[in-house]
Amino acid sequence: MTAGPGLAAGAWDLVGEVQRFGLFSAAAVVDRYAEIVDRAISRHGPAASAPLDDAGSGRMVDTAVAMAGAWSRLVDATSTLLRSEGAHDEATPTLVLPATEPGSGTGASFWIHNTTSSAAPGIGLTVSGLVASDGHRIGADALSVVPDRVGLLAAGTSQEVRVRVVVPAAQPAGCYFGLVMTSAAPAEPMVLRLAVRAPRESGP
Repeated sequence: MTAGPGLAAGAWDLVGEVQRFGLFSAAAVVDRYAEIVDRAISRHGPAASAPLDDAGSGRMVDTAVAMAGAWSRLVDATSTLLRSEGAHDEATPTLVLPATEPGSGTGASFWIHNTTSSAAPGIGLTVSGLVASDGHRIGADALSVVPDRVGLLAAGTSQEVRVRVVVPAAQPAGCYFGLVMTSAAPAEPMVLRLAVRAPRESGP
């Protein structure tokens, strides 16, 4: 799939949110383990270390380490998807939808290419909902992709696909992101980006 240029630098706000949430989650596990250690020391004294192995407390340390590692990988993946403006990653194309306001619609096209020497039959397309870094969402039912299935894509040919979003009337302003996925390349989604502007003030 091919689309427009990379994301604006403001998209890194979402990376920061992921980083903070990941650190808070890992810290909560570590704090819980520290409470267990403190209780064990108060009951048995500093010399009694055996109770620290009870009730799976040791496993909580492993859980904290694993959680921190998982969040680190998620931040890396998010950073790859939400690139700064001007960066370019062929593995993660981005379709930037024209900015719009609540209660309005917008759309843009991208292309599916069959660069192989064989026809590609039955390519299905799916579009996710959109989410902003502050947690506001636009449901998948507000998005459409046409066509949502390509019956047969001959070798060396391309198919235009159009994505459309109807923004709910009460949708908060913000920068929203989502994914377009194809059955032909399920591990290679395309990022959607939509800026929802605050509604214009009506005149007197």
